[in-house]
Amino acid sequence: MFLKFFKSNFYNFETTRLLSSTSTGGCEIGEFLEATGKAKQHDPESWYAAWHEQSVRAEGIAHDAARNGQRNAARRAFIRASNYARASGYMLSWSREGDARVLQSAERAVSLFRKSMPYMDGHVKVLEIPYDHADNANTKAPLSAYLYLPSQSNRLSSSPRGQGQRDTPVIINCNGADSTQEELYHGFVAPGLELGYAVLTFEGPGQGMMLKKHKTAMRPDFEVVTARVLDHLESIVTTATTDSPELSRLDLNRVAIVGVSMGGYYALRAAMDPRIKACVSVDPFYGLWRLALTRMPAWYAALWTSGWLPESAFNASVYAQMAVDFPTRWEFELGMAMMGTSTPGDTLRRFQQFDLDVVSDHGNPRGASVVDRIRCPVFVTGAGSTSIYASADESTLKIFKGLSALSEDKKEVWIPEEVGAGGLSGKVGAWSLLAQRSFEFLDKHLGIQREGIEG
Repeated sequence: MFLKFFKSNFYNFETTRLLSSTSTGGCEIGEFLEATGKAKQHDPESWYAAWHEQSVRAEGIAHDAARNGQRNAARRAFIRASNYARASGYMLSWSREGDARVLQSAERAVSLFRKSMPYMDGHVKVLEIPYDHADNANTKAPLSAYLYLPSQSNRLSSSPRGQGQRDTPVIINCNGADSTQEELYHGFVAPGLELGYAVLTFEGPGQGMMLKKHKTAMRPDFEVVTARVLDHLESIVTTATTDSPELSRLDLNRVAIVGVSMGGYYALRAAMDPRIKACVSVDPFYGLWRLALTRMPAWYAALWTSGWLPESAFNASVYAQMAVDFPTRWEFELGMAMMGTSTPGDTLRRFQQFDLDVVSDHGNPRGASVVDRIRCPVFVTGAGSTSIYASADESTLKIFKGLSALSEDKKEVWIPEEVGAGGLSGKVGAWSLLAQRSFEFLDKHLGIQREGIEG
């Protein structure tokens, strides 16, 4: 048993997710309690108003701190203001009619987060990664990315592989289904920087601002996207000049990929690339359609997929459920937006393409699954009985057992049960422990040695 802020598992999970960012500056307890007290369950208007109020307040605190020369206080308050802005738009409607505040709150979150960057330790470079939106010729937008570089005091003192100045390992952090790259700061970025890692975050098609502003749809072969990110990283490192000494320190032979939930699924797809030397996949699903099947009666899904239930009747039944159940409405509206579809049936059919058994090279299917093709060390985690998304048995363990090309010393699995030990989906409520376990794995497999501080 654990404390719940709302009876709704969905609302309680998202509230706990916000609270999880406290240790990295994304939330203040008093502000959290005020907002949670004002937000009403399954009432997106009260949720929006409560978190927008706290965002405005935190922004005022940030500006006061900056005017008074309090660098750390300004950074923390801008980050909180950004996180609250992200949260404020979270429950609003993703329907085709849309709600202008979805984009407005997202743009506010990005702006406030970027205002925190000058006050961070180390440097943050805002990148634009060239990307060909082949499935949307009307979109020319590059992928937005942040490259975080550790401060001089946090850099690794030397390279165990004798690589001269290229002593900074790099993590590429995949975004997920409903997160933003600003929120990723609280999971792997902040602890990674403290440990001497550089971290690159980005938003691909159908994610973050690429979805909210540019209306791009997700693509199932996300390894194509991460390949472009790797290409761009290589380009800026190999062309670094004396004016960018920090970039020249990045070690392209020690690049890892990490992601949570859908980001964990994407990280596994990216890990097929030989340039990736280690992978951390946190609570991923094996297939999005497989996950959807756990959320509906098996007999009903079978009626629809077999054709016995007409498409119009299936869609009508889903719309009816959306009308009376807020979590169902929110999930399907987001799903249709991400997939670029207009009906529940079309959305679920597109889900079937997002599966680790589906691999293609330029459209030509090949035999082996994604996990069969991974050659780098993999740390895969699952959520226990408190998971509200992917089942550990049908996702985490299936993935772990499928890593047939890896010896036992190159793969690890972690499936905690208790909430405090990481038992919630995405390790919500235990992000510090997730970072500790993940970086132990990455240090080990990237050849990073640290001196113990206890006997």
